[in-house]
Amino acid sequence: MNSTVSILIFFSSLFFKTSDSESEKVFGVWKGFYGTENELKEIVIRINPQNKAEIFCSHADACLSTIGSYKLLGDTAIIISALLTDSKTSEVVLYGNLNRTASFMDGEWDGNGKEKGCFYLQKQPLIPAW
Repeated sequence: MNSTVSILIFFSSLFFKTSDSESEKVFGVWKGFYGTENELKEIVIRINPQNKAEIFCSHADACLSTIGSYKLLGDTAIIISALLTDSKTSEVVLYGNLNRTASFMDGEWDGNGKEKGCFYLQKQPLIPAW
C-alpha cells in the first residue's frame, strides 16, 4: 500500500513538472506588432513566472506601459490581459497561439469590444549577463 502511494506521488509530480516546463517556454521578452488592417504599431511584452505580463506599446504617438496577467491554455494557447494605464476601465485582451517551439505567437486582440485587431510576437533570445 505504501509503495503504491509513493508510485502515484512520483508519477503525479512528473506530470506537474511537465506543466511547469511548458509554461517556462513562454518566459522572456517578446517583440512584434499589433494593429488593424490599416495600421501597425510596435509592442513588447515581458512574461515572467509569476503570471505577470509587462506590456510596452505605442498608442496615439505615446509610449504606454502596463502590467497585466497571462494564462496558458494547454501548450499552444495563451491569453494576455491588462488594464490600460490611462483608463483603469479599459481592458485589452490578447488571444494568442504559440508555435511548436514557443518562439512565435500570433492572434487577435480585443479592446473592450470597441477596437479589434491582430498581433504577432517573436520571442527574443536571452542575452547572458556578464
